[in-house]
Amino acid sequence: DHQGESISWSVTTSPDIGSGSGSIGGGTSYNWNTRIVSISGLNYDTTYRWTVTVTDSGGKTNRRTYTFRTEQAPKLGNHAPSQGIPTLTPLDGVGSTTSTFEVLPQNTNDPDGDPVTNIYKWTVNGKPVAQLLLPFDTRDETIAKDYSGNGNNGQVIGATWVPNGRVGGAYSFDGKDDAIKISDGGAGYFNDRDYADNQEELGGFGNWYGVTVEAWIYLTENNYGSRFVGKIPSYSLGFQSSLTNPNRLTAAVWPYTGVVADDDNKATVDQMRSVNYNTPLQLNTWYHVAFTYQSGVGL
Repeated sequence: DHQGESISWSVTTSPDIGSGSGSIGGGTSYNWNTRIVSISGLNYDTTYRWTVTVTDSGGKTNRRTYTFRTEQAPKLGNHAPSQGIPTLTPLDGVGSTTSTFEVLPQNTNDPDGDPVTNIYKWTVNGKPVAQLLLPFDTRDETIAKDYSGNGNNGQVIGATWVPNGRVGGAYSFDGKDDAIKISDGGAGYFNDRDYADNQEELGGFGNWYGVTVEAWIYLTENNYGSRFVGKIPSYSLGFQSSLTNPNRLTAAVWPYTGVVADDDNKATVDQMRSVNYNTPLQLNTWYHVAFTYQSGVGL
């Protein structure tokens, strides 16, 4: 608390697996050591919510909820799936650098009869095409695994994993503060973690000449301006801000000019380039949405 007031805190869980509370004295410095809450009685295949509440002596309260899900009960004798060598076919019959290719899995099989999702990772000369590949098919409410090979795993904040995605699994977001946060060590937002030199950064240094962003989305409520993929100022994909016309897509990029405002929330706003799609998306329907930008060509 920047005003030097004392702080009280509490943690509750639902379903109830434990709780805790305490206080931190006021003054010019605080003891910011980690607080530990003991838990017991975890069950398999269960979603738990932690609610953390902090109140200062002046009566100001902050509250945040976090979610995690336990794994399914292990199966005795469970075996990994297998598949044959996929086929890769140029649709124009030529196979040049400008051809469109189709890949088909071969003989995908799970000896235990478990459902299997094929995940496609494209490479050119051994290097991944995608800097980020999140199929959301790993049941985990802590980490969203990146299958690109670049190690850009996401930190799941509040979102709930569900099995009924468009292909395999998906994450459900509450539209308020749920997110999947991916830190790339680059300039811009979320740069709170440094990666090794061999890992790809996700934009912000101005060294990209083009970018493509795509996602499968499913709306259960009207949306009046959220972004569902973004690194600002670099690129974003989401919905237009409007009080009366929801569910209209917008995409934006911030071409690098070296000019960055002191206020991160206004960084290079004058250099933003955007494109809108004014037909509203329908609720309870899967959509595959994407945009592509190339320097000199545009969105």
